[in-house]
This record gives sequence, C-alpha cells and structure tokens, in this order.
Amino acid sequence: MEAVSLPDQLPEQVQGTAAKADLFKVLETPPLLGRFFTADECVAGRDTVVLLTEEMWRKKFAAKPDALGQTLRISGRIFTIIGVLPKALLRALCLRRGPVLPPLGLFERANGKP
Repeated sequence: MEAVSLPDQLPEQVQGTAAKADLFKVLETPPLLGRFFTADECVAGRDTVVLLTEEMWRKKFAAKPDALGQTLRISGRIFTIIGVLPKALLRALCLRRGPVLPPLGLFERANGKP
C-alpha cells in the first residue's frame, strides 16, 4: 500500500502496480491521453513520472486533459502525470491493483535493488 495524494488533498492509501516501458511496446492500444513511459524513465532515480488509470483520471480530474503535467505524491515522492491508461488496456493486462502506475524503477528501489 502506498500513500497517494494530489496537491491540496489528503493522502489516500492505494495498492498500485509498477511497470516497465517494454510492457507498452508490445501493445497496440495507445494511452487514452498523453504517453507511456520511456526506457530512460524506468531507471531508478529517473522514475519521476506516473500513469493514471482512466478511473482515477475521471474521479480526481473530471476527465480534463490538463491532468497531464500535474503532480502527485506517492509515498513522499513527487511524480509528474504523463498519461492515462484506458480501462480496456488495464483489463487486457489484468491490472486491477490501484489508480496509479509508476515505472518499475520505483519498485526496484523500494526493494533494495540499485
């Protein structure tokens, strides 16, 4: 569980999933808004971007495109929103664990990997 908060809002405890850029290369489904991670953004220390689920984008940002470029805090670190994952893509990947998807570098660092 991670504490996720938007500016001027109380943090929420959510369970999330991390992903590498390669995951999206094999898919032919574009993001609903914005873009996916680059390989450089999946390296620990350069992983300061995040994808939102369509559900969170609709709930917290009223489905407005200006969500891109805004920031949110995950477990004390600030991330920039770069894209929105469509519901269909999440179902196809069996990703049902939370409203945000950071790069895998965050997960690796949390587990003591360089």
